[in-house]
Amino acid sequence: MSKTWIIDPSSIEENRGSFVYLVYYKATVEMKRGKDVRFLEDFTITQKDILDDICPDDDVFISLWSYPQIELCRLLYLRIPQAKFFGYSPLIMEERLPLYIMSREEIYQGIQHYAFYTDTFKHLLLSDCDGHLKDRPEVYPLCGIEYGCSRNCSFCPVTPNLPGKTKISIPLIDTIRSLENYQKKTPGSGVHFTDEDFFRDVKKAKFILEENQRLFEDKEYGPSVIALGSVNTFTDFLDSFNTDAEAFRFCKKVGLFLVEIGLETADHGLAAHMGKSKIDAAVRLAERVRQAPVKILWLTLSLSPGETIASLNATGDFLKEYGLNPKEMSPRIRTNGTRAGLGQFFQKYPGTRDYKSIEEKGMTLSTRPSRLIPGFIPHSLLKDRVKEVDNSRKEEYEYWLSLYGAPMMTFFEGGRVHQMIDILPYPRWQSIISVCVAGRLGIIR
Repeated sequence: MSKTWIIDPSSIEENRGSFVYLVYYKATVEMKRGKDVRFLEDFTITQKDILDDICPDDDVFISLWSYPQIELCRLLYLRIPQAKFFGYSPLIMEERLPLYIMSREEIYQGIQHYAFYTDTFKHLLLSDCDGHLKDRPEVYPLCGIEYGCSRNCSFCPVTPNLPGKTKISIPLIDTIRSLENYQKKTPGSGVHFTDEDFFRDVKKAKFILEENQRLFEDKEYGPSVIALGSVNTFTDFLDSFNTDAEAFRFCKKVGLFLVEIGLETADHGLAAHMGKSKIDAAVRLAERVRQAPVKILWLTLSLSPGETIASLNATGDFLKEYGLNPKEMSPRIRTNGTRAGLGQFFQKYPGTRDYKSIEEKGMTLSTRPSRLIPGFIPHSLLKDRVKEVDNSRKEEYEYWLSLYGAPMMTFFEGGRVHQMIDILPYPRWQSIISVCVAGRLGIIR
């Protein structure tokens, strides 16, 4: 009997989302079909001997969703000529590897049944499984309402990878069954709704949150929920209640303690280019929930084309006022949504709006970039000139640099950023972190 092999090559990417889930959905679908599935998670070359068990008539699917996987994928293709690759389609096409695109129906079936196979996976979905804040339980990732996003923001690879550029709706009954199964398998666990925008349909979001809460009615502990949203849709969610007080009572009752929102930047011009919500709307929402039981984790993207010292200042000032306290967060995520936490770093993804022109807009530091290590510095920042320096914040600066392992830098007024990083005996990708942290803290302006 032939086997179905699903291989997920190891990657240094800690933060995973969206199409990265496809490898788990594919494994789920094949197991649900009754196939003899061999799922090799976090595969490394030290496991190569197991490849000898692959027969010519076996089906082999290899996931390629991040740049750091490319060399191993190339090697696997030489070793397994019948292999097909899936994950981030534009990158696979650029590599000219045999492309397999999961159909909309396959993706839906994977989401539908994923919760029932989680105990067969070794790693689940990594970064989405911790509680984000200290003293919060482990959470299970779940796409609750719809898969994908059609906004097509300039930097984001989600839309270019979406089959038919159309989101996939998840019936409510499937979401409720998944939630019920999570509580049977791991009583007291939380849930992380990983939809690109969970609050896009307010009525469905409310229904799901209430149904999840009912699973805890006879328990000594309550629900714990994280959801990904946007400025506009979470504002609409709050507006659907008669008063903010009523909205916040509801959030507390259903255990919605954290909403992740992609701020990316608090600079008006840069946000507009990226296709993000107006910053004024983000400020209004942040003020509205300042004393609420639900917190907002403002996710950011650093070193995008157009980033400057002023844009770093703007984002740092916003997060000084509305960001989370890193000491209240799990260690993995305290460098996002915090004043000098730089979030993810810009990557040039094939298929995105700016991809073909990106080389003209900055310096590429790596042909294998990852989200948590700078792989690109825009000319807008490299050529920017330091106008003011505040050297009174050394202790705070040292704290944030310690989280990154980045070096202390001395800045001088009138100097350009590229001059300051070039005189240091450190790699540019390391030195630019020090510049960004200084910009976020307002040490340089």
